[in-house]
Amino acid sequence: MNRLLHRFAAYLLLPLLVALTSLEVFFRYALSSPLQWTEEVVSLLLLMSFIAPWPWGAQQGAHVRVETLAEHFGPRLEAVSSRLSALCATVFFALLALGAGREAHGLLQRGDRSDVAGILQWPFAGFVAVLAAYAASWFAWRVLRGTAAPRPPDVP
Repeated sequence: MNRLLHRFAAYLLLPLLVALTSLEVFFRYALSSPLQWTEEVVSLLLLMSFIAPWPWGAQQGAHVRVETLAEHFGPRLEAVSSRLSALCATVFFALLALGAGREAHGLLQRGDRSDVAGILQWPFAGFVAVLAAYAASWFAWRVLRGTAAPRPPDVP
């Protein structure tokens, strides 16, 4: 599933973002007739493209870490640091899932839509809630198993 979410963001959402932004620029500057709905759609797509690769990034060890400290840790301290990092990520993603889930429920009850395009808002909050819950469970599993985070590939 992680790879599918990564590909969804990389091969569908990002090209769609580029296409819609280009369309908006063309209409705004070439035709002097800006489209009203593209800004809202691009904002929602940007949110999804930011969130969809989270699980993949965590699995690959591509998340942000302070390498200047971690490279000086011995194996034991690195394992403790990795477990503490996973515990903090578990709490963060669990709280995010809870908050986004509550927000999605409220948006659904109110029937909230975007101002111009009229897009329902609750599916996007639900998307954040589901992915955050998935990420929280993945990190919790790492904490319970005591497995270290994968090392990111060296970048020249």
